[in-house]
Amino acid sequence: MIKKSLHFPRAVLLLLIAAGCLQAMDRAGQTPLVRPLDDIPLGLDTWSGISMTFDAGTLENAGVDQYIMRAYAAPDRPPVSVYIGFYSRQGVGRTIHSPRRCYTGSGWEVASCETRLIPMAPAPGGEIPVNRLLIRKDDSMQVVYYWFQSRGRAITSEYLEKLHLILDTIVLGRNDGALVRISTDAALSVPEAEERLQAFASRLYPHMMQCLP
Repeated sequence: MIKKSLHFPRAVLLLLIAAGCLQAMDRAGQTPLVRPLDDIPLGLDTWSGISMTFDAGTLENAGVDQYIMRAYAAPDRPPVSVYIGFYSRQGVGRTIHSPRRCYTGSGWEVASCETRLIPMAPAPGGEIPVNRLLIRKDDSMQVVYYWFQSRGRAITSEYLEKLHLILDTIVLGRNDGALVRISTDAALSVPEAEERLQAFASRLYPHMMQCLP
């Protein structure tokens, strides 16, 4: 009984902190994009893109303020799919979620998941961390790179992203963020697919960073 009474105030304190963090998230102001995501060119060197859109139900479920969803093709290369979803303010029931859940929910098997550092010349240190997924469905296989681009940081951990979300809400008064996901077919060669993604990401990244706050 004594041990439980000692733990009770600590549990109450944690609940109060959690409640305060949730209230702080709802008080954060909206942070607009510097430029619309549509300003990211459809032509990136030899890559040529086409835009796609969500249906109304999917868009409402995603809860994003702005997004682009595109397929980029280059001569003699399989296409690269791109999704960038931006939230000007996150709150209870309106936060970025890991794409890994979406893939497994739509019938894809996650064969492997790991964190990689990929070269990115404009980024601090010349590289950024990404989550690298190898996914399979029937005879299809894809390599996926995704990360959370949150208030100047490239983050791979969903839990670390949530921690920064709470701290930045309290300290900075902002909790905007974006999910970035690029993927390509890997049925013929996984190493070649990764080279393709990295080459494309290096062209996309500087244009994307000109849009995000």
